[in-house]
Amino acid sequence: MSFQGFPSADLAVDGNTDGNYFNGSVAATENSFQGWWEVDLEQISTIESIEIYNRTDGQDRLFDCYVLVSDTPFTAGGNLQLARQQAVYEQFISGQVGSPSNIATNDISGRYVRIHKLADGYITLAEVVVNGCADGGPIEQGNLPCGLDYTSTENSITITGFSNAPHSIFKLFTSDYSIVEQCIDCNDPYVIGNLVGGNYIVAINTYDENWNPICDSQAPVSIVQGFNTNDIETQYYISELFPNPAINDLIVKVHSKINTDNVTLRIYDLTAGQKMERKVNIEKGVNAFLLDVSHLQSGIYNLIIEGSNSKVSTTRFVKFADK
Repeated sequence: MSFQGFPSADLAVDGNTDGNYFNGSVAATENSFQGWWEVDLEQISTIESIEIYNRTDGQDRLFDCYVLVSDTPFTAGGNLQLARQQAVYEQFISGQVGSPSNIATNDISGRYVRIHKLADGYITLAEVVVNGCADGGPIEQGNLPCGLDYTSTENSITITGFSNAPHSIFKLFTSDYSIVEQCIDCNDPYVIGNLVGGNYIVAINTYDENWNPICDSQAPVSIVQGFNTNDIETQYYISELFPNPAINDLIVKVHSKINTDNVTLRIYDLTAGQKMERKVNIEKGVNAFLLDVSHLQSGIYNLIIEGSNSKVSTTRFVKFADK
């Protein structure tokens, strides 16, 4: 939790482990009793370890603190005792926090990660790295028009309820109404996989036995971009890219388990034609890169990272034209 006049809390998750406060990448709180900092992973995830990077310019102020993980939001505010009761995992760091301090969480399942001081003082954080992968369970469920329901998981969506009408026509569009998938008298359930994370539109028409219209409607749905969990076992992988869809700039986050390596980021269209290449250096932890994709035409692209261990990690993104 950060306060007015103090560096923003999100500086602890900006991909920069520089612990020099005056270089502008260290988050800080005010001097308070049992202060805390927290990050929402946005979905239940399997957490294998947490790395905490302290301030390193001689004014280190993070010591004697609890690292807490919860699968539900912390509602205790600054009350450490209640926060510990809500947590599904805790680890106490006695004395000065390192840069980094590495905590093995043994694949605990959770969504909210909190650093909570035992007593009074400041919290200063250069970076917090949560290692693991998003659980593959349902991300979102909801109702669609015309008596349909959907379940959205990473990179796929399942539609149910087609059997409620004798005939149906279903279409899935990108947010700019480019057709992605369609079916007539669809199977129930109907599964669409290998989708790019982002916002979509569904168009639904249902009919009676004689193809007389019953329902005609549209609705928005959202697909979460995931990454290949097999890549967790490799030296590095693409853990996040945003915004997706992109217009001019694309931010790519690469997670590395090795100290340093030279890797190549390549962008291909779906005909396997290479459109862009950039060589970068990665270090252990989360690395963030800004790619200028303004020159790319609208469409779907594959982003590939390849390094010295010849391991390739691939994910997809959508490019929209700048209107």
